[in-house]
Amino acid sequence: VNLHPSLLPAYRGAAPIIWAVIRGERETGLSTFLLNPRVDAGDLLLQEKVAIDPEETAGELEARLGPLGADLLLQTVDGLERNSIAPRRQDQSRVSRAPKLQKGDGRLDWNQPTEALRNLIRGANPLPGAFTEWAGGLLKVHRSRPAADHRGEPGTVLLADPRQGLVVATGDGALLLIRVQPAG
Repeated sequence: VNLHPSLLPAYRGAAPIIWAVIRGERETGLSTFLLNPRVDAGDLLLQEKVAIDPEETAGELEARLGPLGADLLLQTVDGLERNSIAPRRQDQSRVSRAPKLQKGDGRLDWNQPTEALRNLIRGANPLPGAFTEWAGGLLKVHRSRPAADHRGEPGTVLLADPRQGLVVATGDGALLLIRVQPAG
């Protein structure tokens, strides 16, 4: 028996939480399943749906799923002992993958839409980390939110104010960078 942090067959692989956040999912969950030779492909036992908060990072979601997963695993073991759980096949037409991310996967492409960039920042937090080039080095971006009423050439700093923050133009608007970390 195994526990996986997604609603299988969605997001099979090493990074299901990260990919669910990056892809802007509003819901994910937990699945217990029987092991077989293929990765995350065994028959399903129990599943529990979990809403993803629009501001939640992958790290925060993972921390929240931990205790829920422990409870689901206990329910699964109890159900198997009582013979009250019937394994069911995964729907192969709904399979999606969640491969491990490399550091470069966190690079922000300012030509992308605002929401896609915001989701990448949330999903790559804490690892592999979202980043952009700034002042000859890397600038990690930990938190952001859409910045209304700002437009410009993607990647252009539209506002740099100690009170209002740093606003960068995106492919369809702008992002307010709330928490950043310069290199070093």
